[in-house]
Amino acid sequence: MNRKRGQAAMEFLMTYGWALLAIVIIGGLLWVYIGGKECGKSISGALGQNVAITDQKVLANGAITLVMENRAPDDVSVTSIAGTVVSVTLAKGGAAQQVTSAAGGITAGTAGNCYKEKAVAVVYSVTGGASHTLNLKASGTYE
Repeated sequence: MNRKRGQAAMEFLMTYGWALLAIVIIGGLLWVYIGGKECGKSISGALGQNVAITDQKVLANGAITLVMENRAPDDVSVTSIAGTVVSVTLAKGGAAQQVTSAAGGITAGTAGNCYKEKAVAVVYSVTGGASHTLNLKASGTYE
């Protein structure tokens, strides 16, 4: 008689054990993909353009710094980042330069918190050419 009770208890634990394991795995995946504290630093939207963005950071006050490199056949003038006026010339064949917007260029946040897919518009023109706009998406941690 005790054997049957022990077998029933083991079957109960095994059945609910697998269900509990599945719930823990699903919960972990949801935490990572939706609300996890891991912030991946990335910027997208500049592929194939005359200006390359090699790095970025956003300060808690909303100022954004982009490391920009000129890949155009002539000098490039950057006139606006995230709606704030800047005046920077990237020399043809020159080294990458840091270009920073004024505070409030994008939504401010708390240092150490994540920002995801923040829209950043960069307006530039190649010497003697028309004005162009890069519509970038930035993600990372406020500094």
